[in-house]
Amino acid sequence: MGSSMTENTERNTSSSGLSKLNFFLIMVVGISLLVIVNEQSTRDKMLYELLTSRYTVDFSVRELQSVNDRFFLGGASQEQHLTGVKFAGRMINSLAVDHTDVTFELKVGSKSKEFVINRISAGNSTAFNVYIPELRIEDARYAQIEYKHSKVHFRTR
Repeated sequence: MGSSMTENTERNTSSSGLSKLNFFLIMVVGISLLVIVNEQSTRDKMLYELLTSRYTVDFSVRELQSVNDRFFLGGASQEQHLTGVKFAGRMINSLAVDHTDVTFELKVGSKSKEFVINRISAGNSTAFNVYIPELRIEDARYAQIEYKHSKVHFRTR
């Protein structure tokens, strides 16, 4: 009887040790999966921000400012107009392709307005004017311009 009880105790201890090891391994695998999923989510967010990058521009500055990796804002200005603010400037196409029906979104605080520029030739600029109603000039210095979409035209011989 004494030897049978010792064997049962050893079996319980070894199976308890296996259970603890299994639990530990499951925890390690679970935490690793959480870290991998979180890293993938972070990479997805970074990629989304890169693809839809929005830079803050200052409409009191007339020098060139980046809108994204393709377009720049030049000659920026804003003025009080009716109940809102009229924004103006030139969008510069830094690529070697022509863009037509170029759609941008101008965001100032919680207000936004899409605007379309008919054509911006390769390496050139086109003027724009955007009016956002119910906006104070004091709140209109900084804005975000987001490139939405366009048709791209390559020159071929």
